[in-house]
Amino acid sequence: MRNVWKALVLVLIIAVVAATLYVQTSTFKSLSIRIVDANTYLAMNGRGFKLLVANDGGMDVELSYITINRSKIFTWSPDKTVLKPGEKTTINIFFYWIKGAKYIITVTGRGGDQYVNSSTTLNTPTFSNKLEIRITGVYAERIDGLTRINIAYLLESLGYSNVNIKVFACRSYTNTSIPIYVFYDYRYMPKNTLNLIDKLVSEASKHGVNISRTSWERLEELVGDRSRCILILMYPLSSINIPLLNATLPACIIDPNHSGGIADNSRYGKSLVYDWMRDNGLILVTVGSSASQPNTWILYGDGYAGKNLDKSAYEDSCIQLTDANTIIMSGSWGCGVYMGSKISETLGLHVWNGDWGFDIDGMIRENMRFYSYANWRLKTPRGFLNLSMPCFVKVGSGGWLCLDNRFHPLPAETIVNDLIAIIKHSPWSMDWYPYGWIYDNGYVNEPGQNITKTGRISLTIPHEVNGRIILVAAGYDRDNDTYKYINIYEEWRLK
Repeated sequence: MRNVWKALVLVLIIAVVAATLYVQTSTFKSLSIRIVDANTYLAMNGRGFKLLVANDGGMDVELSYITINRSKIFTWSPDKTVLKPGEKTTINIFFYWIKGAKYIITVTGRGGDQYVNSSTTLNTPTFSNKLEIRITGVYAERIDGLTRINIAYLLESLGYSNVNIKVFACRSYTNTSIPIYVFYDYRYMPKNTLNLIDKLVSEASKHGVNISRTSWERLEELVGDRSRCILILMYPLSSINIPLLNATLPACIIDPNHSGGIADNSRYGKSLVYDWMRDNGLILVTVGSSASQPNTWILYGDGYAGKNLDKSAYEDSCIQLTDANTIIMSGSWGCGVYMGSKISETLGLHVWNGDWGFDIDGMIRENMRFYSYANWRLKTPRGFLNLSMPCFVKVGSGGWLCLDNRFHPLPAETIVNDLIAIIKHSPWSMDWYPYGWIYDNGYVNEPGQNITKTGRISLTIPHEVNGRIILVAAGYDRDNDTYKYINIYEEWRLK
């Protein structure tokens, strides 16, 4: 009898195990999803994939996650998340695919305690980008003593991740090409500065700006020729006695006779660089820590740096490099409270807080021409000062562009971005309206993937009756990390 019970128990155990295995096997076999169709799309705001997924199994499936090239993504949206047997759903995946690339897309679902997936491979299309823009109308009107300029445009774009449209108004504009040089010599600068310049040259070329690296010997040739050009100096430099040297200029362009001072090299009693700006149109650009006082040190060809013997005050660079007859710079552990400006927003500039800023009221008193890229408010014992940094100060047919970041060090990408933006703006080519940085510009950002649309940008300026409009459209092609620029120049006049 005992053996009979053992046999019955054994039969029962085998039956339970068999039933469990049957249920599990049946459940597994009935769990199935399938990607029925997959396509790429190019919409106005971006790119993506569209999938049609079916539940081919015998039980409900909840869509869990999606991977593209084995990386989980989170920018997907299905028509429905749970699929009953036989149901289908459309899944929209917002994903910036690159033209002519291969992507493996896997959809994973869950039914009960089990997971199931389906994969497909897509080769994205190749096509030619398109960017066209034209001004369809410029309408100027008088409103409450001001002038409003309305610029209507038609934009057609295909394949660009975005299109940035900027508009500038000025009295006149000279569209000339000026050669651009940057001082670049491993003997006189640390590795970080060399790397920064390499990044500047590389990134600038994507924006259609050609910058030539220039050695000490080439600087000597440039100052000998005295031709009009843009000359960029990025800090820190380096000398034998001061490994990280800011606030300096190479002797070959400031003290070629090695007198230890700079005034004796100038026909105007200021500096050789001042003469070059005033008489021959040099655009001097100083960038980095203490870039606002580049007349502090003189870097000589033998690698040593010496103090400028003609420097009489910490902040007197304005006297030796501009038309100022008195000091029009101020600062106290920075430029004060950042006020920004409309032009800094339009160009996408960052905050440059230098050891000194240009005194706006002082420059006005001196009848100096300048363009401010950001305004600051500095409290002093004598009251408040309105300072400018960055700032372009016009000198004759040239000028000095200063970007000082001593009290707010900026990363290399930011420095490069802002410098290129200002070079593209080229205030030295404009006859701008007084205080134009407050109102003479505007911008819009448009999606560029697949769009045809009309738009409008309006500027409100103090009363003027005519001038020029400069429209700049920049399309960014993320596929190959390049930019396309379109510049349009248009006259405007009050009717």
